Amino acid sequence: MDTTTVNEFLAEQKAIHIIFICTGAISCMLSFLFFKVIKYSLFKGLAVTLLLLGICEAANGTVAVCHSGNIINFAEKTKQENSQFIKTQIQKTKQQLFMIEICLFIFGIFLALGTVLFIKFYNSVQVFWKGFGLGLSIQSTVSIILLFVQLYNFKAYYNYIV
Repeated sequence: MDTTTVNEFLAEQKAIHIIFICTGAISCMLSFLFFKVIKYSLFKGLAVTLLLLGICEAANGTVAVCHSGNIINFAEKTKQENSQFIKTQIQKTKQQLFMIEICLFIFGIFLALGTVLFIKFYNSVQVFWKGFGLGLSIQSTVSIILLFVQLYNFKAYYNYIV
């Protein structure tokens, strides 16, 4: 196995996680704007979901970016045909694929829940829940798109190392 390919894959993952950090930060900034500047109930509901899921995205991205430097250093120190390294990478990749699939399932549930809330409270006087559902749907959709890109990269890498 070629460590250059491992480094390329890890650099791609780092870029995806930087995008996670950026979307999380933008979500948190929008949430602050909606809480402090726009005091309409719809936007407060939107702000709650943007803040919660934005913090989760930013935290996930930050941990992954900080950890990726250690993995790149480990990959550079190992030999090209080190079978233990290959077995470790296969096992870690399987675990990460499983975690991405679980996250996709959870965000799919969030998307469905947000859509149901938005539709249920569409003509209601309680616009907070309409905003909450809208924010949940928007943030879940963004996360699902990023997770699908990440899943595609992991599957391509897994097929390469197996």
